[in-house]
Amino acid sequence: MVKDSNNLVIKEYLDKKLSNFVTKSYLDKKLGVLRSEMTKMKDEIVGMKDEIVNELKSMREEFAVHQFQHQTTNDTLDNHKGRLHKLEKPML
Repeated sequence: MVKDSNNLVIKEYLDKKLSNFVTKSYLDKKLGVLRSEMTKMKDEIVGMKDEIVNELKSMREEFAVHQFQHQTTNDTLDNHKGRLHKLEKPML
């Protein structure tokens, strides 16, 4: 250990030894960067979630229309089937 004439540790020695320690300002800076990155990631996730929700909503609406069209087609076919049976009975 290097000491000056008054048995005090000299500044260079302390600077060298303390250079391996993390300072509050360093941690604050890194924390700010981390918060910024997390905010960007959160915004991206929220944006993707909105896109997914909108796509699901659109798919549900399309499916409902599709089901209605099938029901309408089935009803029409049943109607035609019944009418054809009525028309064909007298011919037999």
